[in-house]
Formats: sequence, C-alpha cells, structure tokens
Amino acid sequence: MKVGDLVRVINGTGYFEEGDYKYSCMWSESAGQVGIIVELATRKVFYHDSIGNQETVKILVAGEFAEFKRLALEVINESR
Repeated sequence: MKVGDLVRVINGTGYFEEGDYKYSCMWSESAGQVGIIVELATRKVFYHDSIGNQETVKILVAGEFAEFKRLALEVINESR
C-alpha cells in the first residue's frame, strides 16, 4: 500500500480525530466504500502490560478523512 492507491474498506472499524485526540470508532457506513490513501501512519497502542505500534492508513472515503488499520483495507487499484 502506498499514497494514491485506491482501496476498499473491508470493515467499518477506524479512528477519527478531534483536536489533539484520536478516538476508535465503528463506522459501519464505510464498509464496502472505496477511498484513496492520503497518508501512511503508525499508531501507538497500549496493551495490558506493554506498548506497541500499529500500522494504519489515512484515507479519503465518503467525503471524510478517516484512519483504518491496514488489515481493514484491500487495494483495488495501485497508483503508479
């Protein structure tokens, strides 16, 4: 996956930003929608006893910017 690729949202689990905070959310309307990758990112995630990094992708889908786990997306057309 890279910036400019067209992707389809497999499920509606993503993240949205409000000010300086990011929230996990369920956006069921985005499932099956096609979007374009605008940024590759890494989120810091907190587990029970450790901290890890999770690769995420920010896409423009349904007129909104949203961030999804890479596993929640499938590439349908790669940019050149």
